[in-house]
Amino acid sequence: MDEYEKIVVGVDLGLTCTGVAWSKLATGKPLAIQQWPGRDQVVNKVRTAVTYRAGGVRIHSWGSECPPPQDLRRGMDVKEYFKLFLDESVLTKAFEDRPDECPGIEEVRLWFHDYLRQVYSHITRHLQETLNCTEDEWNLRQVEYMFSVPTAWAEHSVVEDYRKITRNAGFGEGDKHSVKISLTESEASAVYSAHDQKHEFQIGDILLVCDAGGGTTDTSVMEVMPAEDGSARLEQISVVEGVTFGSVQIDDAFILKVERRLKPVRNDFPRLPDYVAHQMVKAGFQDIKREFGQRETMLLGIFAFEVPGLPSDYNNEDVGIEFGKMEFSRDEIKELFDEQISGIFQHIDPQLELLYQGEGHDGRPKKVSCFVLSGGLGSSAYVQDRFRARYGNGGKTKILVSKDPQLAVCKGLVIDRIQHLRCGTGVLQTRRCRASYGILFNEPYDKRKHRGQKPLKGPLDGKEYVIDQIDWFIVRGEPITDGQSIVRRYSRIADTDNPDKVWKVRIAICRRALPPENLPQRLPRDPAIARVVCEIKSDLQSHAFGEDTNGVAIRFKHWWRFGKKYLKIDHEVVINIGPADLSFEMRFDNKTWNDKKVVPVEWMPEQDPMTPEEPMEDSGWHNGLVRLS
Repeated sequence: MDEYEKIVVGVDLGLTCTGVAWSKLATGKPLAIQQWPGRDQVVNKVRTAVTYRAGGVRIHSWGSECPPPQDLRRGMDVKEYFKLFLDESVLTKAFEDRPDECPGIEEVRLWFHDYLRQVYSHITRHLQETLNCTEDEWNLRQVEYMFSVPTAWAEHSVVEDYRKITRNAGFGEGDKHSVKISLTESEASAVYSAHDQKHEFQIGDILLVCDAGGGTTDTSVMEVMPAEDGSARLEQISVVEGVTFGSVQIDDAFILKVERRLKPVRNDFPRLPDYVAHQMVKAGFQDIKREFGQRETMLLGIFAFEVPGLPSDYNNEDVGIEFGKMEFSRDEIKELFDEQISGIFQHIDPQLELLYQGEGHDGRPKKVSCFVLSGGLGSSAYVQDRFRARYGNGGKTKILVSKDPQLAVCKGLVIDRIQHLRCGTGVLQTRRCRASYGILFNEPYDKRKHRGQKPLKGPLDGKEYVIDQIDWFIVRGEPITDGQSIVRRYSRIADTDNPDKVWKVRIAICRRALPPENLPQRLPRDPAIARVVCEIKSDLQSHAFGEDTNGVAIRFKHWWRFGKKYLKIDHEVVINIGPADLSFEMRFDNKTWNDKKVVPVEWMPEQDPMTPEEPMEDSGWHNGLVRLS
């Protein structure tokens, strides 16, 4: 099939809703899927929710077909707002005040799988109908599914977990289908804005993209770069950051206010359902929240919300209920928004200060020339007005809103991938890594350099080494060019008679913003400073190690070249760092020792600090891994 018939699909799984866009490589214009089950009208997104019956293995309904609280039958339960729970630390913290109600991580994975399975089935049916092809024809088409990830998922193990779930849910199961965890949400939003509003930007402009969504707000600072072919080009000049401020928190604050006011009312109406506040937030409050900030809405001084279950003639002045409706002033609604907006401003202001001080890029002071808002909360007129008031500088600094703020992420995924397929590089050419990464190795002992460290004698060559040294191959905040690979050369000390042919490399991570000279040179006991994040393995069982093998040399334990011999095996570790994941290649004897050219990664959980008396683990010898000078 013609390469230009390839399909690229972008999926943005949101806390409240999920967006999907797609395009043929030939056309390059992303189209949103706007027809979803349970909705007769055109909608940009589908609700991120799934309903189960008690004791049922299969789901009852999903998306917009999930019943509202008042229609739930006995034993039915709607699972929603679970996006961030794939990170166990977030899950535990969310239920710390009610641990008995905390779901297990396997249960959360089931929600993800079941929901994404339905999304996948709908995407497949929709595109088969749109492209007028059969199921067999669809499976033979080249299709690439691109997924975004929230910046809040700092742990690579969470991203890898998500990747496995998407595949198990059906994405990539076609003969020529593939799945890729692509950009972070703010990066994808920036790509969409740079492509769709490039007439607004000039070369050298500094953009701060703020993707304010349902549960999180991600920010990224980009510089507009020149491109000979006229395509959009961006360079990331600061690390992508995310905070937990968003639209859902506004809903939660509204629910708390309603429930406080309803406490005395329940004395008069003891049968008033527990879900009344949730019912109110999903009904009239959503309309007000969406329209708040628009001129007509801001002329209103009072907003009245019907309280389900109360008679229309019920009045209670103490709690602001008149004729069965609960009244909120304009200032009370503002407070709900302002708490989230203030948190976002407190997140952005330090970034602007660092840029101005020249710490965010090349040492020169930088000033943001344009703010770009996207996401559900970013589409709010009130939020936009607050941004103009704080950062607009009297109209000198542009405050732009993505043309499709709710679809900016999924469309940005498609745009970036298509440009990469056409031009060899994506829109976002340079990124900044969110952490420092290094390889654990053994280093020949030097009394001055390794003061305070206890050397170990190599079992094969008899030389003294210090173990658990870290070769930092990338530093947090350093630029990474699209498609760039980092190569490190090492040697392994191996037995001539029985060489270890399962090679292991352990990767360390440090999330602190430290300059290269201040990064720990050995693995610290406190994992909050640096820790092992994964172990990669390569199986060379089929390879024979001999004197004539490229990269293999025979060495003698003693200088007189008699007695015990050992092998010194030179090889390379190649690291590819994406915005959301890591991949590795192990090269030896001019070959990459993995069929897919990516070494499998075994992700490590968070570690507890070691006590001073606790010995290093047995694998500290690192298969005799020694860094080449």
